[in-house]
Amino acid sequence: MIHRKQTNKQTNDCTCLQIKPYAKIVSVDISEAQKSPGFVAYFDASKVPGSNNIGEVIHDEELFMSKLVTEVGQPIGLVVAETEVQAIRAADKVTVKYGVWHEDLC
Repeated sequence: MIHRKQTNKQTNDCTCLQIKPYAKIVSVDISEAQKSPGFVAYFDASKVPGSNNIGEVIHDEELFMSKLVTEVGQPIGLVVAETEVQAIRAADKVTVKYGVWHEDLC
């Protein structure tokens, strides 16, 4: 499951946001999204050229969460499609499996 997405009308993309605090990202399945009409690409931490780490002063935050998520709403990936509606529909088909990060935090 993925939280409601943020969309950008100018680039026809849709960001897949994390829905569980304090969780491990076990897997991300984009196979159904790829079958969606208008699907162009999916970007995540593995597709970021150079470093996935960002931050204004200290580069200690990930652009796309790669292994662990600590709060609801952190981005894990980005779906690009031919239209905004197609991006939203494709992003809704991305499936993320989460595991327990730490029992005390859940």
